[in-house]
Amino acid sequence: MNLTYTHNRNFGCRFIEVIFKGHRVIFLENEIIRIGILVDRGTDIFEFLYKPKDVDFMWKSYLGIKDAGFYPASGPEDGNILDFYHGGWQELFPNAGTAGIYKGAKFPFHGELYSCPWEYTVLK
Repeated sequence: MNLTYTHNRNFGCRFIEVIFKGHRVIFLENEIIRIGILVDRGTDIFEFLYKPKDVDFMWKSYLGIKDAGFYPASGPEDGNILDFYHGGWQELFPNAGTAGIYKGAKFPFHGELYSCPWEYTVLK
C-alpha cells in the first residue's frame, strides 16, 4: 500500500490521471474548464465542462462508456465504433466515412484509431 502524499493542487492549470471503468483517463483542467480524455480509447474527449455554469458541451450517448472488458458485437473489420460509441469527440483515422478499400487495403467504418490505446508524456 502506497500512502505517499503527492501534494496535488486544486488551483491553476493541472492534469489528473485516473482509471475509470478500466480505462486510463486524463483530466486537464483549470478554474474554468475541465476536459476528460479516454487515453485507452483513441484519446476520445468525453467531457468538455464549463465549470462556472456546470455545462458539458460533449454530447453523451445512451450507451455510456463501456467497461474495458466489453466485447463488441461486430468485428473491427466491419468497423465496430457504434458498439462503443459513448458520444464525445473521437479521432477518426485513416478514414472518417464508411468502410471501403483503397489500393487493396481495407478501411473499416470510421477507421481504426478510435480503438487504439495511446501513450503520452507530460512536458513542462
